[in-house]
Amino acid sequence: MTVTVVDADSCAAVMSDEVPAVEEASTKEFMTTAKNGKISQLACLCGLNRITMKECCVVRERALIRADLAYVFIGSYCIVGVQSIIRPHWKRFKGAITFFPVKIGSFVNIGSNVHIESTSIGNYVTIGENSILGKRSVVKSCVVIEPDSVIPPDTTLPSFTRWGGDPARCTGYLHEGAIHDIKQICKISFSSIILSDTAATHVPPQSPS
Repeated sequence: MTVTVVDADSCAAVMSDEVPAVEEASTKEFMTTAKNGKISQLACLCGLNRITMKECCVVRERALIRADLAYVFIGSYCIVGVQSIIRPHWKRFKGAITFFPVKIGSFVNIGSNVHIESTSIGNYVTIGENSILGKRSVVKSCVVIEPDSVIPPDTTLPSFTRWGGDPARCTGYLHEGAIHDIKQICKISFSSIILSDTAATHVPPQSPS
């Protein structure tokens, strides 16, 4: 496992999660990756060479991925919502801050304004908008996190469970069919983003007056 060590005196410089300003002219436009992913031109991917992203992923506008701190691995058909943040978790060792990689599985739908500092997130996971996943939390496969939930640090969410609240508690259990449902939601979300981006970038010419 690769980690990043930052001197404690320099820590404040890397703790800010402010997204740099980007010209609003490109608000509706996405860049297409080599693996058919879509990255908003209003997103901020720090440390691009340390982000591994599989096919058909989407990173929405104003989202922030802090791979400048440690490696971030993202599986297939993942949606990173508007203004959501993926930040590697950290620990303090002998006066230095050590950042650890983040691994996110396939078919993970991250809603808008979500803050993630988890160690890992499994496959077939839905994370509702405005949720916070605390440092070193672990989300197993096939989990639903309801909107406005706060997952405390060092919490493990077992497979086939539903969580909600602040602090989040288990509110129910999922059946095996939930895997298919979450998979379909991610595929539909990806397709709708492809269609909207195509419509935005192929504006029909205006007729002469």
